[in-house]
Amino acid sequence: MDHDARFKMLLKAPAVLRGFFDAFLPEVARFIDFGVLEFVDKERHTIDGRKRTGDLLVKTRFRGEAARFLIHLEHQAQPDRNLGRRMLEYFMLDWQDFDLPVYPVAVLSHRKPARVALSPVAVDFPNGRVLMFKFDVIDLAAMDAEPNLKTANPAALALASRMRFDASRRVGLTSDFFISLAETPISHEDQQLVAGFFSAYQPLSHAGAL
Repeated sequence: MDHDARFKMLLKAPAVLRGFFDAFLPEVARFIDFGVLEFVDKERHTIDGRKRTGDLLVKTRFRGEAARFLIHLEHQAQPDRNLGRRMLEYFMLDWQDFDLPVYPVAVLSHRKPARVALSPVAVDFPNGRVLMFKFDVIDLAAMDAEPNLKTANPAALALASRMRFDASRRVGLTSDFFISLAETPISHEDQQLVAGFFSAYQPLSHAGAL
């Protein structure tokens, strides 16, 4: 299974998706109605016809309101200086296809933190700015695994496998993961999903770590 497919499978679990926003974008979590989640699985393409493989599109609505909107989650496993432009392209295509506002989020799972700021994308002329496009960037390699492995949040536990950690603490942190997972109030199926994701990137054999 490739990186994109693994991330999609993880975040398509409603309990994990909610945990993702609670852990990393709590101000966004406050206006999402997590009781209304429709995963848009139709095959989508870029303007030049390339298949979009790293994104997950979710149709939901504002909490307490009838108005709907889209959440676009883009996973990026390799550094890409053009990610901002691609996020803008996807934003426009999704807005056009569904006629709904789009909230864009990029999840980076590089081995090292991004070296350049990816958001916002701005276009300026001498007489003023003609474009300002912003999106949230969750750069996992820039985050510490240890505090995330001591929570009862399924997304934080799973994604901690792609965060930085002290190699000498690897066994102890893996133990923290399984203890916290056992105390996380999610279904058995979701626990298996989270455990499988974590173990794929942090297997018990250090030589097999990705």
